[in-house]
Amino acid sequence: MKNKIYLLSILFVFIVCFYQGTTSLAATKVAAGSCGDNITWKLTKDEVLRISGEGEMKQGEFLPEPYEGIPKKVVIDPGVTSIKFRAFPYDSIKEISIPDSVEKIEPLVLQR
Repeated sequence: MKNKIYLLSILFVFIVCFYQGTTSLAATKVAAGSCGDNITWKLTKDEVLRISGEGEMKQGEFLPEPYEGIPKKVVIDPGVTSIKFRAFPYDSIKEISIPDSVEKIEPLVLQR
């Protein structure tokens, strides 16, 4: 009887660990793409949107729809020289890191 309880306990622990591992992997979203001629973006597992490269970012939103509400932090690497209008229109963002290489941030223009 003790052997059965021991085996069932081991089986239970294995199932719980496996289930948690698969759900956390399924919930992890990683994506990458371009947001300028020489600028790329990458959304990491820890919900950080990293902008890398040299030159100007393009105007408008660039994250594909399934990833729009995910970034909590934006890190712009040195080399990026401008941030275009509506580059980060995501309510989920709580922090943005901007390097000294950024010379221009286009203002938000409100239409009436």
